[in-house]
Amino acid sequence: MNQQVSNKERNQNRTKLIILILMFFGSVFIAWLLINNSDTWRPWNTKNNGDLIIPARPITDLNMQTLDAKEFSVKEMVGKWVMVYIGKPECDEQCKINLYNIRQTRLGQKGEHNRIERLYIMVGDAVQLSLKNALNENQGMKLVRVNDVTLPKLLSSFKTQDGIPANTANRVYLVDPIGNLMMKYEQGFDPRGLAKDLELLLKVSLVG
Repeated sequence: MNQQVSNKERNQNRTKLIILILMFFGSVFIAWLLINNSDTWRPWNTKNNGDLIIPARPITDLNMQTLDAKEFSVKEMVGKWVMVYIGKPECDEQCKINLYNIRQTRLGQKGEHNRIERLYIMVGDAVQLSLKNALNENQGMKLVRVNDVTLPKLLSSFKTQDGIPANTANRVYLVDPIGNLMMKYEQGFDPRGLAKDLELLLKVSLVG
């Protein structure tokens, strides 16, 4: 009897330890999970899914501003999964497509959509009419901006191996609930792939 109790306590303690490890090393665990399940989920071998950024890169120290000149940091979105788009003060056709896909991906998560935020990082100062209209059509997306002074740090934080600057790449980025940049989706990505990736991440994540 005592041995059964001891085994039960040992299992409970082991479970608690695993949960604590997963909560602390959330991004590392998720990346490990995706890599070790590459036979069934292979984002690096298909255009339909995103590319993992390994190691995941913290971006919580980026300083940005809201349109009313208030300081903004990704820290304010910690605890949520964040889909990020970096664009210009105007929104062309590809920009409109990306914003629509981001919105639909979030809504498609149904009961989990409240765990997801959307962020438009504008490189420039004055918002043009085309961007205003696009954001009106995609209500709920947070708009912040960076200026010429903070742009180099932004580009460095979102730098990828292909060398294409983030402000011209028309990519969608995914930031995890502890503020790490962990995935990117190239221009022309299949939104169904993004939706599937996010659905999986929401299932395995213990935070956000």
